[in-house]
Amino acid sequence: MTQHCLPESSHLLLQEHLWQKLSALMEKLSALMEKLRVSVVAVWHVQRVLAKKRDPLTHVLFIDECLDDEGPLPSEHIWWGLPALQACVLA
Repeated sequence: MTQHCLPESSHLLLQEHLWQKLSALMEKLSALMEKLRVSVVAVWHVQRVLAKKRDPLTHVLFIDECLDDEGPLPSEHIWWGLPALQACVLA
């Protein structure tokens, strides 16, 4: 068996190219995590407000009016939407 060895300069160029790709991937992952953090915090705040505030006439919690009896909480929706956000950022 013969092995094909790359010249030293080609090896260094390939290594530099891989580092650039890795760096770009890490930047995109960082942007994804920041968007996810912002989205989760925003949804969590809305959910907290809806769970605390009541309709002044009926005294029913706003979150009870917004959601079905067996429906997921707003914070659960964000986790289900994560693959779409990931695909958008990493595309």
